Amino acid sequence: MPIVTGYKVQNRIKDGGFSNVYRGVRASDGRPVALKIVSDSGMRDKVMYRLFKHEVKVLKEIDHPYIVEMLEYVNDSVSTRPTIVLDYFESENLK
Repeated sequence: MPIVTGYKVQNRIKDGGFSNVYRGVRASDGRPVALKIVSDSGMRDKVMYRLFKHEVKVLKEIDHPYIVEMLEYVNDSVSTRPTIVLDYFESENLK
């Protein structure tokens, strides 16, 4: 399981092209979160990694009731990979 400073990583929710999403819990208060963690391939692909960093920038600027809130960006020496921490909610598949 990956390590993200300040969070307990639980189970993997989804694999993506350059990141994997896990369900997690914030250690300080038990708040459920989604952890979008850059994958190995995402770290190796410079273009994909730049897109991930751009996503962080865009999410920091968005404040809309219909878009999931980014709570934090974690990128430190303890964490396994750069991680976007998002508010977690459960819903049905929209396909």
